[in-house]
Parts: sequence; structure tokens; C-alpha cells
Amino acid sequence: MKEMVALLLVLRHCDAWLSPPSFFSSQTQRGVALGRRRSVFVLPAKTSGGGYFKVVTDENSTVDAFGQSTWCGIAVDETCTVDEGPIPPLDVCPAPSTPKAEERVYCSRTLNLGAVKVVGYDMDYTVVHYKWRKWEAEAYSCAKDVLKGFGFPVKDLEFDDPDLVCRGLVIDKTRGNFLKIDRHGFVRRAMHGRRRLSEIEIDEHYGRTRVDLRENSRYQFLNTLFSVSEGVLYSQLVQKLDSGALFDEANAPFDATKCESYADLHRAVSKALERAHTNQSSRLKDTVAANPEAFTQRDAAKLRATLRDQRAAGKKLALITNSDYKYTDTMMSFVLGDDPDWRAFFDVVFVSARKPGFFTTEPVPCYELILEKGNGERRRPGGAGLDDFDYGERDYYSRNNNNHHHHREGEGEDEDEDFGVGEKNDDHHHEEEDHEDGKKTTTSHRGGKGGFGFAVDWQPLLRQTVRAVEGGVYCGGSARYVEKLFGVSADEVLYVGDHVFVDANAVKQSMRWRTALVVQELEPEIQALSKEHDRRRELDVLLGRKALLTTTLDGLRCHLRRFEDNADAADGLIQHEADADLCRRHMAKLVRDVDDLEDLITPAVRTEGDNFNKYWGFISKAGHDKSSFQRQIEKYADIYTARVTNLLPYTPYHYFRAFATRLAHDPDVYDDLIDASEICI
Repeated sequence: MKEMVALLLVLRHCDAWLSPPSFFSSQTQRGVALGRRRSVFVLPAKTSGGGYFKVVTDENSTVDAFGQSTWCGIAVDETCTVDEGPIPPLDVCPAPSTPKAEERVYCSRTLNLGAVKVVGYDMDYTVVHYKWRKWEAEAYSCAKDVLKGFGFPVKDLEFDDPDLVCRGLVIDKTRGNFLKIDRHGFVRRAMHGRRRLSEIEIDEHYGRTRVDLRENSRYQFLNTLFSVSEGVLYSQLVQKLDSGALFDEANAPFDATKCESYADLHRAVSKALERAHTNQSSRLKDTVAANPEAFTQRDAAKLRATLRDQRAAGKKLALITNSDYKYTDTMMSFVLGDDPDWRAFFDVVFVSARKPGFFTTEPVPCYELILEKGNGERRRPGGAGLDDFDYGERDYYSRNNNNHHHHREGEGEDEDEDFGVGEKNDDHHHEEEDHEDGKKTTTSHRGGKGGFGFAVDWQPLLRQTVRAVEGGVYCGGSARYVEKLFGVSADEVLYVGDHVFVDANAVKQSMRWRTALVVQELEPEIQALSKEHDRRRELDVLLGRKALLTTTLDGLRCHLRRFEDNADAADGLIQHEADADLCRRHMAKLVRDVDDLEDLITPAVRTEGDNFNKYWGFISKAGHDKSSFQRQIEKYADIYTARVTNLLPYTPYHYFRAFATRLAHDPDVYDDLIDASEICI
């Protein structure tokens, strides 16, 4: 009833929308002629009785003017009598309010959430909202210990300045630089170690270079917050490589031949972070799982309400994560609570999913986790009784790991690459007899990235399967299992994640699913943008004034050149030498004025966004343009927000509309910041 009251109240506040201007009358008739069904307001299924509404299927749907499906599950029953006159107002609910800017959901491509039938969620940095500084400090410590074991001189290094690196940067592995690039691929800021490169140095090294992220042998794009610890550690070791301390202070078994270049050094740091994340005896995940409250920002009630609303609206929910089940169970139990069990909020769960490889329609091995005892009691990771519970000879165990957080766009999996010392991971194979048809199947379990991410002390019972069922928990698998389970495809599925490449780009390219990106940094960035609003306006005024001065200066130069080239045939502004002399005096003043403005503009531009990140400014901006990171968000994510729970006030039926794109030649783009009369000629 409350939902109906809220909706009717919206209608009361929006009577003007129901009476379109005459301009639209012919367009409306044309839409009907084309067979487009009129839009309907969506109500929860429980309110669809009473003879007013009927349930509709997607076969009845069409598309609207924005290419979005009109399917929403409910429509007005043609046989009922609908009130044509005014309806008594309902004042029991307040008018809908707009969320605060940092809590809004932003739309890049129009999305009718009401037409989405399945919502898939990533876990890390998505459903589980980590305190990223705390998490990355622990990841940094674990990676440092890995490097220390290989003789790297890291004892004096600390995670004391996490702002050195932020998401959306590019590492130039050839020069050891961190780059901030704009949407066109040109470098706008750069740092080498802790030193910021000057504009002259940037022009010298990258002035004519358009950074191509497909050139992954040289460039690495930092897609996720998991990259921060890696970037900070690499930045610090770059300084040691430059000073020679990397070799002078190293200990056995350090191999100097494996770290002779910035690219070699990056490979070593990257492998150290990977081992910290994926090692079977990972201290990192054990530490986080032992005290999740210290590492996460939890709002269980709001998260439960968000997921419950979506399920009540008839949507199917899937959890798809690269994390192993033991860790997933611990973290999800914490962020959602045990009453009810967190699995009750999801119709299917895929762990150790090996994204982005998960997003394919090709056949991929899938294994069901047996999590219930014979008496129906729930099994907990690490609990007793797994080994003595027999589900048949086809069931088998796996205790290998796969929690690949650091997949890079375009990179392969160089599994045997190490630090030049130590042993490589070997592949382990075993054969099992299939008692149904007598055939043998060979299952390959890899150390490192290739397995299922279970800790050594927990051996869950696994059963290979070719299909998923609702309520199941699975290892591996692919998006094909999700689509077949729920009978959906393409834009009927929305996937919500945090990784620009794995959770947005790969999903969009491979499956054509709709995508939502969780950008945790968006919240503080919007707050910082608000604080800099007045400062930004002042900068715009300075830039506008400079543009007018330089335009006037350019005009005077042109007139003066024409006069000097042919004084006898002079026409226009300058007719005599006295005019030319006066023109030169004005030009000299204009040059000084432009220089004075530049002295104000340069530091303002260099320090823009310092209250967000003192080295890199805003992650969404690069100078006066959008950053490459923001461009990728807008290209691959249909909607984006800072937290999953920000979806709650929008309801599961919301129609997200993208703003109309403003073109450079739109009439309203240029606003006069100052009056031209302020320039004295």
C-alpha cells in the first residue's frame, strides 16, 4: 500500500506531465501509429490485484523512443474503469526527495531498470564496501613481505602516502612513470617516484605520444582500487632503482639480472601482489576475514533492503565473484548478517569465477559445492564432517586457489613467471572414472591462478555439473549458466561491479549485458568538487578573459602585418604609421596582461583537485577535459554510483535517463563570462 501511495503522490506533484503541449500531439499519434505501446507506471506485484491491473509478459513489450524495452511486468487492465476525473489526494507520504549528490546514481546510457530481469553482483569493492586505505595497507604489507623473501631491500618502506597512486592512472613500464591521461590519450600529469614531472618534461617525453592502452607491453591501466598498493610499492622501488639502492642494499636470493629495467621491476612487484592475494596460505585474506569490521564499511540494514526490494520486484539475483567460497561466506555473512542467511538474498552464487573468463557463452567447467549435510544442516567452511559425507564416487575435492584480482586488459596469464628464484608452480592432474558411461575425465588443477581458491585447511565437496539450479553455489562456470538458468540474455541482465575492464568492458563486449559500476572514490570526489565550485568559476573567468585578450591581440597582429607588408595600400584599422605605433603600444600591453593572467592560471590548473588528491587531482578530470578513466566509465558502464545501496531510493523499476550530449557547436555551449568592453584597445 505504501508503494501505491508514494506513486500516486508523484502523480499529484506532476500533473503537468500528463498534459503535454500541443507540439507533441502529432508526435504522440505518430508513436501510436508505429505500434509503440503507451508507457505504464510500474507497481509491485502484490498491488496488482483489485481489478485494476494485469500481469503482462515480455512478449507484449516493444521499445520506446530511447531503445529501451517497455516490459515492466504490469499494465492497466482494459476491462476496468479508470478514474477520469480528480482522485482524492493521499497525504500520508512525503513527496519524493532527491538523494544528495554523492549518493546519487549517475546515468551514461539510458537504462530501464524495470525491464531488467536478472541482477548480478560482484563482491569485493561492490557488495562488500572495503575501507580501501586499510585494505590496501594490509595488501602492501603482505606484498612487501613477499619481496623481502626474495631479497628486495624493502624493510624501510611504508604505506605512508597512499595518494601517490589512484585508480585510472597508467603506468609507463618503459620509463617507470605514472601518467594521468585525458579522454584522447594525451598525458596531462606525470610522476616519477615521488617527483612530479614539469610541463616541459611531459612535452619532451610524451608531447606527441597518444597513449594506447592496447600496447600492454609498455602501458598498464590501473582499473581498480586493488591497484593502489601495487602502485605505491612500485613507485617507491623506482626511486631505489634510480639511486642504486635496489642493488646495493639487496640480500640473497635477490637476482639483479631480473630487475635491470623499470619493466622488470614492475613484473616483480605485480607478482608479489598476486601472490599476496592468491597464495593458499594468504595472510592478507586471513587477516581481513578474522576482523572484517576493521576492513569494511557496513550498513547491513540498507543493503538487505536494497536486495530485498529487487527480489520482491521479481528480479533474480546472482553473486558472481572471483573470491573463494570460504572468504566469500565470511565477508557476506558479515555485511548482510546471519538472519536470514546471506544466501537467502541470492538465487544463485558463483565463486572462484575467474572473471573476465566467466563472461562467455562457451562451455566452461562448472562445479557445484555441496554445502548441506545429510540432515539438511548448513556446512560452514572449516567445519568438520566434509570428509565423511559421501555423495558418490563422482564427487571430488579441490583445494587450489584462484582469486585473480589483478587481470590487465590484453594481458595473458604468464603462470610460470616468477622472481628469478624459487620453484615454479606445477600443474597437477588426476583421472576419475565416470561410472555412468565408463569414460574417464581428466581434471586439471593449477597452483597459482588456475584452481578454486580454497584454503588448505578446508576441502569442500565438489560435484561437476552441466547446469545450474536456483539456490546453488558453484565454482567456475560461465555467464552461459546464468542465462540458461533464468532464460534471459543481453539487456535483460544487469551486472554490478567495480572493475572497469573485468566488470564492465568484458561484460559489455562478450555478453551485451547492461552494466553498473561502483566507483567508491566518487563520494569524496563529489564532495571535493562542491568545495572547489567557486574556485573553478574563478578559473573559468580567468580563462575566458585570457581568450578574449589573446583574440584581440591576434587581430591587432594581423592588421599590423597587413599594414607593414603593404603600407601604400593599407585598409582597415591601420591607415598610417601613427596608427601602427599606437597598435604596437596596445599589443605590448596585451602581451603583459596575458602573461599576468598566465601567472594566475598555471598554479590554479596545477593545483586543481588538490583537496581530493594532492598529486593527481580528480579521478574524473584531466586538466580541463575528462580523464581516460571517466571516458571508460561512460563508455562501458550504463550507470555508476559510489555504493550499491545508493540504488535503494530509486526503486527496482526506475528509468534512468542519460543527459542529452552537448556538442561543441550547440548554441548554448558558450556562455559569455565577461563583457568584451572590459578590454581596452
